Amino acid sequence: MIGIEWAGERLELSAERALLWPARRTLLIADVHLGKPAAFRAAGVPVPEETTQRDLTRLGGLLTTTGAERVIVLGDLLHARAGRTPVVVNTVTAWRARHRQADIVLVRGNHDLHAGDPPEAWEVRCVDEPWGVGGMRLCHRLEAGADTDADPDAGTDADTDAATDADADADAGTDTDTDTDAGTDADADAATATATDAATDPDTDAAPPPVIAGHLHPGVRLHDIDAGGGSLRCPCFVFGPRRALLPAFGSFTGLAIVRPRVDDRIFAVGPEVVEVRGRWEHRGRGRGRRRVRIGGASEPRPMGDP
Repeated sequence: MIGIEWAGERLELSAERALLWPARRTLLIADVHLGKPAAFRAAGVPVPEETTQRDLTRLGGLLTTTGAERVIVLGDLLHARAGRTPVVVNTVTAWRARHRQADIVLVRGNHDLHAGDPPEAWEVRCVDEPWGVGGMRLCHRLEAGADTDADPDAGTDADTDAATDADADADAGTDTDTDTDAGTDADADAATATATDAATDPDTDAAPPPVIAGHLHPGVRLHDIDAGGGSLRCPCFVFGPRRALLPAFGSFTGLAIVRPRVDDRIFAVGPEVVEVRGRWEHRGRGRGRRRVRIGGASEPRPMGDP
């Protein structure tokens, strides 16, 4: 993992496409899309089911290695109603029985609204976006956290947060994607333009609450100018001054190449998480498309380095 300071909190970014919030003993993931292969097969597309078990194994490993007591899914836990097959339901139910100690919260996303809430046997608490935790707004879509007049902790589970607040006080001081692109680059440009809006509301002097979201399946295209112009695409975390995007956790998901702004920090996900520090270029028509070019290895910044 690589540690960063953001919005006054210490966060850790995992190569398993998850964010650890140590002070809250909480894992944040987005866009799992359980049952997506089954939904594809129901539509006549022959795809294997192994990704469901593989993604659950990854999540179980994260719970073990991080010691997290809570998992918050920022939308799209389930892909579609057609994916709620007996095999999928039983596989997740068996996994949940092995990890019953973890509190799992789903901030409903657009796919969840169509697929329906998870079966009771999965023991998943479902809430609507935005969901406030520790002064942050946790959402599926960035725009859901844009209402600066709302209480940033509205909808927070009081019992759960009271316990984690006590824990935080005690601790003070101490895949290659197999799907097609999740939307066009134009769609990604339009959506991610909101990911890094100015840190303050133009009509007020108060900074809006920080927002963490998913939905876009953000990815970055890396160009190595020292290797004859070769490039690769990979998932990424995007951190603006007050808004952040998580990569899709599910391994059967696509990528939307993001168009970051100057003050964004981009963390590419591969075998490790590394901060991309290179030359930004504008190409294309209209508003243009910003792409990353790097020469040689990209080194992570020390925690807290602006």
